[in-house]
Amino acid sequence: MDNNTNRYPTRTVSLPSKGWFYPVDHPLSCGTIELKQPTAYHEDILNSQNLISKGIAISRFIEALIATPNVKIADLINGDYNYLQYAARVLLYGSQYEVTVTCPNCRQTQKETIQLNSFEAKNVDLSKTEQGKNTIEFTLPEGGDTIILKLLTVKDVEQLTEETKGMRKVQGSNGVIPSISSYLAKSIVKVSRSDGSDIDTPSDIRNYVANELRSTDSLAIRGFVSKVNPDLDTSFKFLCNSCNTESNVEVPMDTNFFWPGA
Repeated sequence: MDNNTNRYPTRTVSLPSKGWFYPVDHPLSCGTIELKQPTAYHEDILNSQNLISKGIAISRFIEALIATPNVKIADLINGDYNYLQYAARVLLYGSQYEVTVTCPNCRQTQKETIQLNSFEAKNVDLSKTEQGKNTIEFTLPEGGDTIILKLLTVKDVEQLTEETKGMRKVQGSNGVIPSISSYLAKSIVKVSRSDGSDIDTPSDIRNYVANELRSTDSLAIRGFVSKVNPDLDTSFKFLCNSCNTESNVEVPMDTNFFWPGA
């Protein structure tokens, strides 16, 4: 629905999280957010070479679109932020998005026209979560320990990205980048061992993930999070003209997404 607030027309957008994981007094706990209709000023932000070179043009652009008071991008559940990128693109240049898709079977490429407003939020299982809290309890199926998880926010993801960049510099091209263990260490906020002891400091959690967490339990954690983590389902049915294979593929988000014709 469109509203007229001050000088900017706005659009009410429903979030994939439905506001479930935000504190009850948070402005997004209602499950919606107000976005301004983009203007030439917002295009200037998106096309700022200074912001592009720093990798922050998109986040600054979306931040400038948010009309709901007291909302910080850093605090957004990452799945909600992913959705806002699609919603902002639709407001900016419309729903139609032309992409080049690679067939998973024969690797041939073909152009497709996607309607971005046709995608819907994933169905998530909230039965094991408590409204107003971004913490989820999960018992490891093999190790038996009980862990408390959180869904990563935009700030968490940015920190992981910076940590990964730093590791790549230190490790070099032949080093091992601990992407899975870093993600798990950022997601786990507490471990209650089956022997009764607890772990709740970042350094001890990192050590636990690296040295005690079994790979089978690691996989189980990631599978569990995928079921409760709100996000946008951006898969679509793709029919290859070369090999006639039909498959589900994810929409590629390339430079054409926010910079069409660049």
